[in-house]
Amino acid sequence: MNKSLLFKSVMASAAMAFMTATAFAAVPAGYYNALDGKQGTGLIDALVDLASGHTKITYGSKGTWSAFKSTDVRNYHDKNIWWDMYSNNIVETTAHDALNIEHSVANSWWGGNNSSTGNPTAYADLFILMPSDQNANNTKSSWPPGLVESSIFDNGLFLVGTPKSGYGGEGENIAKNVFEPADEYKGDFARCYFYTYTAYAKITTWKTDTDKAYIYETSGDYTVLKEWARDMLLEWSRNDPVDSKELERNDAVYTLQGNRNPFIDYPELAEYIWGNKASDAFSLSDATLATAQDRPAAPELTGGRDTGVNTYSIRWWTPTDLALTLDGTKTMVSVDGADFEELTGSVSLAQATDHSQSHSIKAYSEKAVNGLTLASPMTYITASALNPAVTDYSTGLWTKVTDLSGVSADSDKYYIILSDNTSHAMSVTGGTTAKKFLESAGAVDFDGETVNQLPLGAAIVKFSAVTTSSSSAKRSTSGSTSYNIGVYDRNGEFQGYYYTTKEKEMKLNSTTASAGTPSFSAEGNFEFTFTPGSNSSGNTVKYGSLQFNKTQPRFVNYTTTQGAVNLYSLSGFPVLSGIRDVNAVEEMPVSVSGRDIYAPEGSAIYNMGGLQVSGIGVAPGIYLVRTPYRTVKILIR
Repeated sequence: MNKSLLFKSVMASAAMAFMTATAFAAVPAGYYNALDGKQGTGLIDALVDLASGHTKITYGSKGTWSAFKSTDVRNYHDKNIWWDMYSNNIVETTAHDALNIEHSVANSWWGGNNSSTGNPTAYADLFILMPSDQNANNTKSSWPPGLVESSIFDNGLFLVGTPKSGYGGEGENIAKNVFEPADEYKGDFARCYFYTYTAYAKITTWKTDTDKAYIYETSGDYTVLKEWARDMLLEWSRNDPVDSKELERNDAVYTLQGNRNPFIDYPELAEYIWGNKASDAFSLSDATLATAQDRPAAPELTGGRDTGVNTYSIRWWTPTDLALTLDGTKTMVSVDGADFEELTGSVSLAQATDHSQSHSIKAYSEKAVNGLTLASPMTYITASALNPAVTDYSTGLWTKVTDLSGVSADSDKYYIILSDNTSHAMSVTGGTTAKKFLESAGAVDFDGETVNQLPLGAAIVKFSAVTTSSSSAKRSTSGSTSYNIGVYDRNGEFQGYYYTTKEKEMKLNSTTASAGTPSFSAEGNFEFTFTPGSNSSGNTVKYGSLQFNKTQPRFVNYTTTQGAVNLYSLSGFPVLSGIRDVNAVEEMPVSVSGRDIYAPEGSAIYNMGGLQVSGIGVAPGIYLVRTPYRTVKILIR
């Protein structure tokens, strides 16, 4: 473990929040009577009949996404967001940027949506569909579920990679990759698969070619799970019991479709078909209706910035304690990739020494629930140094620009570029041969109409008027002034110029820029149209304008209409009563009298150029004061 990070031996108070288990009262009387006394294929036939004839929800934006607002929404830190079991991304329900309608059981296995070769009812069944992060979904492809040995995709919640021995298939038909959900969702996926392989066990469109049938095979009139998949899914269901989320979703889908997932209401039903009760007839009188067995809540970081579900970022410089709100009998923590250790207090960050320093922290809680030890979802914390001697523009205040006066008048002014819905800030990431675009750095924080914090990877840009006539940077023939766009990181360090030689390809170039003309729409959106170039044949090539792709969040140059972008300019840094207290530690104060700054003994005062000053008789501007207790920001008017 990094010795600069210590566990304080201070006992933390853990809030014990065990939910009272109550039966799910929404199951209609007599709904499952047809299952009573059934066994083997007779039980499967009864389950087929139970699911048949349910209301089919129209697949797509008007049907499925509208249904998801009833089935897959949760409130996270006072925001209504989509409940995505494929990522920790926060996507508010006002839109569904970068999300797919995902078939958790690959629809290609049964022939897709074509009514002549597939099964359109299964294709639109809400028990099979989930909102999913697009990148996770694309990487998952049609690979089967399994346990991952070596990952090719890991977003902190969802894995895709080569399977561990015994998973992914049998004999010579073993999948190259499998997907593995997080532990808190393994049971959800298992019960989804149990539903699919009973409700649609007898459809004739299941594919049996070797590149599809990793987890199933046909047996007479039925499609059945292979032994390895059966055993794995049963284990997932046993180890991740039904929780409140599943019970509530089951009820919501029932309201929309008129049918239920029996394996949520009666989890032990799976044992009567594939497990340790397969030789017994299912008896309703002996079965137990599911009650919620909820995991502890993930540790919450007090004072951190939400960058995802259970995902936080903080800035620190002076020694800082991380306050975690806990919900369990034991909490485990890993710092910078070290082994997990039991936390008996708070996590302490030692004094930072360089603005490039960062730390990665993971934490989860455990508690006993009905004989099982259940772990909470994982919490992720990224701590980045906030050096008072180095300007950090991500902590600045940014105000929307709606005309060209600022752009044309001040080429040294800093700007940021955001998607029109402000859920995405343009980043400095991308522009490689594999990613010919500028990715999203994530959402910004707003205070009314002003941005008051940027994601750490956000691009800070400057516009410089073009003064040469080179092929890559020349004046527009329209008479308007052309500009290059220079890109800087959060500390104002130059990263390159925006450069393109082709539509839908934009990257950073350290020496060469692509000029363009800025303008604003009647709605106040920012438009930057790249100056056309010429190809090897001398023909004019249009490079398009800077726009935002909502489907895969990225900023690219298009000639077609995509998502609009907005421009914000740096207007200053936040000041609260003259002092911005970064670490909120109540110690000896920093005070201001006229143009004099008074700080406790052992403090250092810096201007925004990074130069240390005495603090007496300073010029108007912003100053950073590093005290032995905290770092504060001072505005001298």
